[in-house]
Amino acid sequence: MPQARPPHPPIGDPSAARARTLAVRIWLASLALGCAALAAHGASGAAVPLAPARLPAEVSAALDRHRDAPEGARAGAPLGLIVLHPKCPCSLVELDQLATLAGPTTPKVRWLALFVVPPGAPDGFAEGALWDRVQARDDIEAVIDRDGVLARALGAERSGTLALYDSAGALRFQGGLTEARGHAGPSRGLTLLHAALNELEPAGIGADTASRSCTTTSARGCALFTSPTASTP
Repeated sequence: MPQARPPHPPIGDPSAARARTLAVRIWLASLALGCAALAAHGASGAAVPLAPARLPAEVSAALDRHRDAPEGARAGAPLGLIVLHPKCPCSLVELDQLATLAGPTTPKVRWLALFVVPPGAPDGFAEGALWDRVQARDDIEAVIDRDGVLARALGAERSGTLALYDSAGALRFQGGLTEARGHAGPSRGLTLLHAALNELEPAGIGADTASRSCTTTSARGCALFTSPTASTP
């Protein structure tokens, strides 16, 4: 003889209402935790770069030897550097953010992307989506930074860290261009870099830059100095 199924609680049964209420509360709590985790992921990993106030001699010498430097760019031009972990997807957004500042009225700056290749990395480690994005642009030069020598000289810890030096070699901006990891759109970094760029033109080569201050924001990309096979949040 088949066993009888237990009857369903009747509509309006207080026990069923309590069960539904509990389920809704659990769902809301899970949603809140998920949103908090996403927010924490976006804000985590932020690092304030500590670039030297003057362009490091080793960086200047290495870039002067870079064979892809356009004619006339090796001396007397402001220098912008963006340090990249080749496997950091978040840094694609940093490049896109930087591209929004390009325009006919933007002061001429020599921009270089430093691709950090850690010790023991396999051949071709620098290649990938970031490398292709830089190669597709004519306003940024790609430079291999073996063992992260140049990145360390610039005090960079996170992918997407930028440093802007004026024509006199003084630091004018350092940091990132996003408010959260991998999030495009208006940001404090974009505003400050735009202001720093606009200050370069009237200053001119050889102008007194002592009164100009450096602005700093946090960089939020992947850690630069990790294992050669993957990036780390």
